[in-house]
Amino acid sequence: MTTKKLRLLLGLSFFAQAVGLILYGYQLWVLIFAQTQQISWVFYELTEVAAFVALFVGTLVSLLAFRRLSERTERLETKLDAASSRFHDVIVDQFKHWDFTEAECEIGMLMIKGMSIAEIAELRGRSQATVKAQNSSIYQKSGLANRAQLVSYFVEELTSGF
Repeated sequence: MTTKKLRLLLGLSFFAQAVGLILYGYQLWVLIFAQTQQISWVFYELTEVAAFVALFVGTLVSLLAFRRLSERTERLETKLDAASSRFHDVIVDQFKHWDFTEAECEIGMLMIKGMSIAEIAELRGRSQATVKAQNSSIYQKSGLANRAQLVSYFVEELTSGF
């Protein structure tokens, strides 16, 4: 189901529930504030039935929309997991093609994720000088000049189908 259809369903649900609440609110107002006015029993019953039907329809439509949204969310999460896994595989394959060591692969991945040299050094329990040396090796093996080019290389791979 498309987003437009789901929005339409939710709009219908809110409208039906608002109608129900307005009708019940009217009855409450009449009972509390207009005690001197008499309303016919038939009118009272009709507004009660209409309010119930409106709230019932709104609830059913809300449940339907919730179910559809849950299904759609699950499908999108599955696709996102697959895309994320595939993107990771593309990065790892390219790192292998560039003959990165295991440490360089790990550092390259952390660089792509946006971590600073200090953060990478702390995470790996190494000195910043060691991480900088491995960065230099990564740039030399890949033929790229800096982190921005490294990230751009993989963003281009990710978006090449567009």
